[in-house]
Order: sequence, then structure tokens, then C-alpha cells
Amino acid sequence: MPSASSTVPSPSALRRRILTEASAIVADQGVDALTVRLVAGRSGCSTIGVYTHFGDKAGLVEAVLLDAWDGFDATVSASDDEPDPVERLVRAAHAYRTWALDHRTLYVVMFTPVVPGMVGRPAVQARGTASLAAHRSRIDRALATGALRADDPDTLATATWTQVHGWVMADLLGALPLTPAATSAADDAVRPQFETSVRALLTGFRA
Repeated sequence: MPSASSTVPSPSALRRRILTEASAIVADQGVDALTVRLVAGRSGCSTIGVYTHFGDKAGLVEAVLLDAWDGFDATVSASDDEPDPVERLVRAAHAYRTWALDHRTLYVVMFTPVVPGMVGRPAVQARGTASLAAHRSRIDRALATGALRADDPDTLATATWTQVHGWVMADLLGALPLTPAATSAADDAVRPQFETSVRALLTGFRA
């Protein structure tokens, strides 16, 4: 007969299981589908277990967002091993877009007020600020090497981020490609256009 220690997950393991299931629900069905009862059922615990680890539904959604930010940043930061500072920014842009398209609902929740008050919660706001700071750091490294120039680094950081974010949102809204294309071929059409756009913007800031 299995021992209690082999059948009852540790608090940290249960928290991770709940968070994984909650993230999957949000990704697949949207935030409105997320309920404490549903998460508890899928996690194999009581609703008390969810409340113990996350406080309430808002706390659970916040945890889902913080976890999403971790995954997003890990994906984008994989570009940091690229030695060329401009190519690093291009790779980061592609990684950003790929993560967003692979996690559509989570991305929208992260960057829009689809959940009232959530983006403004201190922990979520701080996490988003840290992510943007990492982007600014990549810009600073490109400026420090002389690969790019800008009188105002904040303007360059903002321009590059808003360009990528704008492309992503157009993607998510189904507005791209502008010319008709079969669904299976849509990204084949958009991806090179996206890269051309990113490179064109960076060329404008070449030293």
C-alpha cells in the first residue's frame, strides 16, 4: 500500500499543479472560464487547497500572470547569447512574437486590461516593468557597442517595443497577413515581413 508521502503532494508541488492547471484553463478557455472549483477539480484537491495557496481567484489569476511573465522572459532572453547586438535584438523580436502567438490568451491578459484591475496590481506591474527593463538593457548594450545610436535611449527602447507589440496584436486580431493567404501559409507570409520591419527600424538607428 502506498505511503502517505507518496500519494499526497508537498505544498510546493500542489501549488505548482494548481498553477499549471489554472494556466492551462486560461490559455485554452479564457479568464472567464477560470473558477476555483474547476481548478481544484483538475488539480485533485479541494477548493480550500486553492484558497490556501492563492487566497482568492484574483490571487490565482495574478499567479498565472507572473508565471506567464517568467516563461515569456525566459524565451526572449534566450537571444542574449547572440554576440552581435543588432542580431540579438532581431532574435529577441522573433522570440517575443513566437511566445505571444503560442500563448495568445495569456499575452492579451498580460498586456491589456481584459481583467479589470489586474494589470495594475503591484506584483504584476512590477513584473512587467522588470521585463521591459530587460529589453532596455539589450538596447543599452547595442548603444554601448556603437552598433546603434540614439539621442534618447528611451525613445529607441519604446520604438522597438511598440513596433513588435503592434505586430503581435495585429497577428492576434487576425489582421495579418494583409493579403489573402491560406491559414497554413499565413505565418510563412508574415514572418519575413515582420523581420524586414524590425530590421528597417533598427537601420534607422544605425551608427
